[in-house]
Amino acid sequence: MTKIPLLLLAAGKSRRMGTSKQLLPWKGKTLLENAIITGSQKSDQELYVVVGAYEEAILPLLEKYNVKVIHNPNWETGIGTSIAKGIEALQALEESMAGVFIFLADQPFITPAIIQKYYSAFEVGKQQLICTAYTPQKKGVPALFDACYFDALSQLSEDFGAQQLIKKNSAHCIPIAIAPAHLVDIDTPERYQKYHPPK
Repeated sequence: MTKIPLLLLAAGKSRRMGTSKQLLPWKGKTLLENAIITGSQKSDQELYVVVGAYEEAILPLLEKYNVKVIHNPNWETGIGTSIAKGIEALQALEESMAGVFIFLADQPFITPAIIQKYYSAFEVGKQQLICTAYTPQKKGVPALFDACYFDALSQLSEDFGAQQLIKKNSAHCIPIAIAPAHLVDIDTPERYQKYHPPK
């Protein structure tokens, strides 16, 4: 089996939301659980969750799922450190990885079928970077990175995520077109109420 684990980023403070968006109710679960359940549909791959802020509240929630937890002690400095810490931990725990699929806890409309599109487009050993096309100019995560990018991913810092790396390696990028409705970020109270109105 080709090893391409999933790395779910869930370490942020959710400053714009004003509370832990990872733990917001969503379809009888939480946003974080929704993402875990979605990612777990890729049952032939390991699923890792990067935690930081709200870790004490999140960890008991993770006990009932078949996931491995990665702690980011530098979560306050931004998403780049979560990616870096995740890749660093993966390299210590896994062998012979062909790549990694990185996705977010606050995009609840990403489906297992969408995740499969990234895996289906990936060819081992071709330096591919299968990314999400938000606009013709903007590309980002969810994204599947070939293992050749691990060193660069592990050096990300502060609030710089993968977009700069994707832009720098645009010649190797394969954009995946996803309907905008599936790419909604639940990152403000207004957006949460719009997509998850009270009953």
